[in-house]
Amino acid sequence: MLNNILVINPVSGISGDKMISCLADLGIEETFLNKAIDNAGISAEVIVRISTEKRRGIKGTRVMFEFVSPKKRMPDEMKQLIQKSRLKDTVKKTAASIIDHLTDAEAGVHGMNRHHVHFHELSHPDTIADAVIVASALEFLGIEKILTASINVGFGSVNTDHGVYPVPPPAVSLLLEGYKWHFGVDGDGELTTPTGAAIIKALAFPLMNGTNLVHQKVGYGLGMAELATRANVLQAFLCRNRD
Repeated sequence: MLNNILVINPVSGISGDKMISCLADLGIEETFLNKAIDNAGISAEVIVRISTEKRRGIKGTRVMFEFVSPKKRMPDEMKQLIQKSRLKDTVKKTAASIIDHLTDAEAGVHGMNRHHVHFHELSHPDTIADAVIVASALEFLGIEKILTASINVGFGSVNTDHGVYPVPPPAVSLLLEGYKWHFGVDGDGELTTPTGAAIIKALAFPLMNGTNLVHQKVGYGLGMAELATRANVLQAFLCRNRD
């Protein structure tokens, strides 16, 4: 029997920072998140800050990164950094899986060998920080399985280093194959990012109708922007199987 099941409800999409924020809201301190960054070997580049805020009246946690001396890295360099780090082996495996899925999606979109992929805007240290903190937080909470409800990808277009892309952008479309997802409304823009979609692909299973669980605790991870029609939150339930 599984006693620690995480059910995420991405009604306003998912990104790396919102995933971290909802995990922090379930009971993880700022010091732990910064310790994960230190164990990954990037504490000289990134500082994690936590604040309590509201989105349309819903109180939750917002996690932000402060960049000190950020370095850009290719995907293979990110993997090497993770493998050489002081992170637990289980955490290394989870973090590396997120990077791998992100790399494979970018390679598929651009039709190139995965070892030649350049992340462009994803090459900044927040990508590796997202991966190692999510992996560390899931380990800390003892999460045994992740289920996801239908994912709101947003609506419209998004500016990238390659120009204006449709929402969902190609990498997100590839990563969410096999999952239930839906469009948002005009003005939403991009709600699910490539990193958020990679976290889903690497770690989560689709939530099936009729899933019977006992809800123990709920967390709310806040996005940066105020959306026109909905609360910009990622809702996550800590559950266990019903006896």
